[in-house]
Amino acid sequence: MLRQTVLLALERELKAGTWKVGEKLPSEAELCRRFSVSRSTIRSAIGGLESQGLVESRQGSGTIVRSTSPTPLLLPQGQDVLQVLEFRMVIEKGVAALAAVRISDQELQELADLYEELVASATDQKKFSSLDFRFHAFLAEVTKNRYLVEIYRSMERSLEGAMDRIIAIMGTSGGIHDHKEILEALRRHDPLKAEQLMARHLEDTIDTVRRYESHL
Repeated sequence: MLRQTVLLALERELKAGTWKVGEKLPSEAELCRRFSVSRSTIRSAIGGLESQGLVESRQGSGTIVRSTSPTPLLLPQGQDVLQVLEFRMVIEKGVAALAAVRISDQELQELADLYEELVASATDQKKFSSLDFRFHAFLAEVTKNRYLVEIYRSMERSLEGAMDRIIAIMGTSGGIHDHKEILEALRRHDPLKAEQLMARHLEDTIDTVRRYESHL
């Protein structure tokens, strides 16, 4: 997936000291030329760096390096996970519907490739969790709505942490089935079906997590 490829490359360079704390990253235009990707891909990758506390985008000043090592991830527990899921229920139904209308053929192929990675990682819960998060984050990006993208980015660490716990509770088989159905609705550009499938996916997840937490 292009966004992840760029993100990992920039992370490696930050850790290697290519740019020091307080320095600017290259401009979007320069990064686009370097990686041969669109501005939206670069912005998404930069958003990933921001969510880790590595950089800060400043209006009129560019993207400034804040750190060369990620901020430790906080793992939501119990009611925190349920609240994250409730947030996702409110936001992601609409995201799925809008994505079904706006997703391009290239983005469909990227999402299909991501789904195949998801299937291939079924026995590796940590990797599966990361790919599951990327699937949902990608849907926000293809809406082309900057407010939805920014909302999702602002929640990234909480969402990733919650995903780890959800997959630990639920395993991977249900996610593989549900994501395939959502992908098919997106291929058909069917917003109503995409919204219904996302709602069902999240309702099932909330029910399972709630039952698990009630028995602890």
